[in-house]
Amino acid sequence: GSEGVLSQRLTSMKNERRGLDDRIERMQARLDKYEAQLVQQYAKLEQLVSGLQSQSSQLSAALTGLQ
Repeated sequence: GSEGVLSQRLTSMKNERRGLDDRIERMQARLDKYEAQLVQQYAKLEQLVSGLQSQSSQLSAALTGLQ
């Protein structure tokens, strides 16, 4: 009777939770991978900006020397 229905409902809810937990794990793995890519991109951009700042300083010094 009602015990069988409750048991089925409980089993169904447990399976649903397990499925949601798996989905959360997969999404977290994707987010972790994306974060690593962004950190790598940021590091490359920092390097690029540093190089451009150095180049800017050199050009400014060269222009000052021409005056």
